[in-house]
Amino acid sequence: MRTPRRPPEVSSPRCGAPRGPREENSAPLRQSWRPRRSKAQAVAATAAALGLVLGLSACGGSNGPANGATEFVIGIGTPITQGDIAFGQGVQRGAELAVATANELQEVKDLGIVFTTATGDDQSDPKVGTTVANSFASTRNLVGVVGHFNSTVSIAASKVYNEKNI
Repeated sequence: MRTPRRPPEVSSPRCGAPRGPREENSAPLRQSWRPRRSKAQAVAATAAALGLVLGLSACGGSNGPANGATEFVIGIGTPITQGDIAFGQGVQRGAELAVATANELQEVKDLGIVFTTATGDDQSDPKVGTTVANSFASTRNLVGVVGHFNSTVSIAASKVYNEKNI
């Protein structure tokens, strides 16, 4: 029967003193007090908070929904049909989930707000991304955009968003 191997001693990069394996009687590492969230919940909470902040700071909206609520549109600019399709579809689903979650919040209902989405397929192409950005800029009640996935597309589209104060 073999004896278990003991981890080798390692020199500390700061003081040069040898550092041995962890003592068995030492205190356990402290764990975070916050509950763990899934990535989908984190994305939904972040996008909902962003939507609320953008929506509430916007100048106004239309009375588009049948219940008289004020509608705010959040653009989703991401590759859907070409380029980084899997990532783009993930961004789209995450943003739509966040909007659906935000619309279920009682605070949003009490304020008479309804969030909707407008999706633009930028195809991972900066030229197409600029076209999508111009399309979003002409969308009534647009309060913000989630995207773009590719940095080259984001850089090209940001010029349009900056000009239009989006």
